[in-house]
Amino acid sequence: MNFSRCYIQKFSILALGLSSAAMANSAYEPKLFQSLGAFESIRQKLKLESSVADQIDGLDKDGRIEILGKVVGDQVETTKARYFYKGLPVLGATAMVHTSTNGEEIVTTTVPKLNISAEPTITTKQAVAITQSLSKNPLSALPELKILPNGDNLSARLIYSVRQRDDSKGAGGTTLIDAHTGEVIAQISNHEEIAPIQIYSARNLGIGLQNIVDIPPGTLFPRTVACELVDIAGSRKGQLELSKCDAFLAQNMNPTKGCQLISMTDGSPMVVFPKGCKPIVNGGRWVSPGPDISGTNAFENAKKVLNYYLSRHNRDSFDGRGGELVATVQVGSQFDNAYWNTEENHMVYGTGDGIEMGDFSRYVDIAGHEMTHGVVSKTAGFISIDETGALNEAISDFFGKMIEGKRSWKVGQGIFLRDPARALRDHEFPNSVKHRFIDPNGARIEVPMPKHVREKLLAFGGGAMGAAACTAANDRCYVHGNATIPGHAFFQMVKRIGEERAEKVIYLALTQFMNERTDFRGAAVALKTACSRIYDPSTCGQVNDSLAVVGL
Repeated sequence: MNFSRCYIQKFSILALGLSSAAMANSAYEPKLFQSLGAFESIRQKLKLESSVADQIDGLDKDGRIEILGKVVGDQVETTKARYFYKGLPVLGATAMVHTSTNGEEIVTTTVPKLNISAEPTITTKQAVAITQSLSKNPLSALPELKILPNGDNLSARLIYSVRQRDDSKGAGGTTLIDAHTGEVIAQISNHEEIAPIQIYSARNLGIGLQNIVDIPPGTLFPRTVACELVDIAGSRKGQLELSKCDAFLAQNMNPTKGCQLISMTDGSPMVVFPKGCKPIVNGGRWVSPGPDISGTNAFENAKKVLNYYLSRHNRDSFDGRGGELVATVQVGSQFDNAYWNTEENHMVYGTGDGIEMGDFSRYVDIAGHEMTHGVVSKTAGFISIDETGALNEAISDFFGKMIEGKRSWKVGQGIFLRDPARALRDHEFPNSVKHRFIDPNGARIEVPMPKHVREKLLAFGGGAMGAAACTAANDRCYVHGNATIPGHAFFQMVKRIGEERAEKVIYLALTQFMNERTDFRGAAVALKTACSRIYDPSTCGQVNDSLAVVGL
C-alpha cells in the first residue's frame, strides 16, 4: 500500500500563534494492549505456585497476576504479566513468557522481595491535598495506591500515584507520594523534553505567572501598562501591574476555546491545546493558505519517523495501532525547547529565540527523539525518574539518531546558533558536553556528562529513593544528565555489531524485555537476553562487551 496515502493521513500539524482562532479540544487515547483470554495457561507457564510465588511474603494467592497482553515481534512473541502485593500493583514487578520462532520458550521475571505494610497512613484526601499544594491542576484519575521498589529491589515504598491533566492552570503530570510519611518522592511532568535547557537573556525579566484559583469568574484585569498577559481565548489582552505579575486570572480563560497558555517568566508554553490552534496540515493535507517553514519541517520529519518505525520494526505509528500523530509548532514566545506530551500524545516544538537557539522543528533527530517517547510510553512505560528516566532519554536519543541517519552521535547539533558545533548530548564522546544545572544554593554548575556508571550524577541529597525528591529542580534526578551512560553503551554496540543489529536488539529489549522500573543494570540484562533470542553467541558477546565499557 502506498505509504503517503496510508500513513500521512494520520498526521496533523497545528501552527500556534497568539492570535489563533478558538476551536474545540479533544485527545486521542489508544489502548495499550488487547486483552487475553488464556489466563490459566499463562499462569502455568509462569509457574507461579513454585519458583516465583514463594519469593514474596504477601503475594496475592488469588488473582496474583494481571495479564497485560501479548506483544508479537518479528522473531519473538512475548506475553506480559504484572504482579500484585497484598492487592496492590508492584511497579516494575513483571513476568514475561518469551517464545522464539523455533518454539524455544523462556520466562523472565523481575520480582523484588517485599515485606512492607500495605496499609496507608496518609489518606487519599490528604494525598490529593499534598498534590494540589504543588499544582492546582485537576485530577485526571483517582489517586492509586502502588508499591514502588527501590532500584536495588531490597526495599520499597507504599505510594500514592496522583495524576493531573493539562489545563488552563498549566502543565499536568504525576506526583508520587509516600503513603506512610506524606513525603513527595517525585513530580513527573506530562512533557518529555529534549533537554533541560536554560537560556538567560534580556527578555527574561524574572516575571512569573502563577495560579490564583479563588478569584471570582469574570473579574477584570487591573488597569496598568507594566506587564502584558495574553488571553488565550483570543477575545482581548489584559494588562497586569508589575507587582501583581505573580498571578493570572484563570477563570477568564476558557481552555476549550484557547490554544496555549504562556509562562511570562521564560516564554515557555505552560499548556497547549492543539485543537484550539490554527491548523496547517489536517488529515495529511495542507490547509494553510501559504507555506509555513515550521509546519513543513514537522510534517516532513514526522513522515520520516513513521516510515522508520514501519519499515524497520513493523510498527504502525507510536502506539503500534496507527494512532494519529499530532505536532504543534511555533509554541510559546521564543520557546527554546521541544517536548512530547505523554497525556495527550502529541509533539510540541518551539521556534527558539533566534539568538541563542533556532527552530526545533528543523531537526530530524529531535522529532525522532520525541516520537520515541511516545513509543516508550506504549511499551515499557518507563517512570521518568532517575536511572529509568535516563534510560528513557537514551533510547529516545538512539532512535532519533537512527532515524536521522547521519552517522553522528551528537543530539541536536546545530540548534545552538552561536556555536553550531555544540550539541545537547554526544553519546560517542559524552564527557565533551557539559551538563548545566543550578544547585540548591542557587549556584550554576557545569560538569561533564558521564560515560560510565561510576560518573553517574547524583541528585541533591540522594536519588530517586533518597532524601531528594525527583523534580524539575534536579532534572528529575538527572534523567538527561545521566542519559549518556546507556547512550554510550548503544554507541559501542553499533560500533561492534552494526546499526541494523543494534537497532533490533534495543527495540526488542524495549518492547518485550523492559518494564516501567527498569534501571541501568536491568537494561543490561534485558539487552543481553534480547540478543540471545535473535542472534548468535558471538554477536551477543559483543553486546556484553559494549555494556562492560560503561560498567554494566
